Amino acid sequence: MVICKAAKQPLKYADSNSVIENSSNKGRFNMEITDVESKRRDKLNIIAEILEIAKEGTLKTQIMYKANLSFTQLNEYLRFMLKNELLKKLSDKGKTVYAATPKGLDFLQRYCELTELLKEAEKGKNGVKIPPQKLLKNA
Repeated sequence: MVICKAAKQPLKYADSNSVIENSSNKGRFNMEITDVESKRRDKLNIIAEILEIAKEGTLKTQIMYKANLSFTQLNEYLRFMLKNELLKKLSDKGKTVYAATPKGLDFLQRYCELTELLKEAEKGKNGVKIPPQKLLKNA
């Protein structure tokens, strides 16, 4: 779950049919990272989620569980993110810890801003959704 300063709402978790609000996080700034109608996450979405998890530095297994990734998927993302300097690998008491770099935090902030812009663009005035152009008849 990516936390952004752009929206203030309870965290929401998507399952196959519904959205469940997490009341313990009320009042925190955040945004929904997964599309409720879609079960799949794109690569940018997963990268943003990993960066959010690793903001303060965390173990590889914690990233794997919190981001809901397989070991193989996680290793691919970590390799890519280390190579592109979005994450850094640190040693803490003999354990390897992954933490977001300033470049990674910049990516995360921009990702949040773009996602919010896209959400706003989908809505018309007064929060009414505008149907896609293909559904509108030509006048």
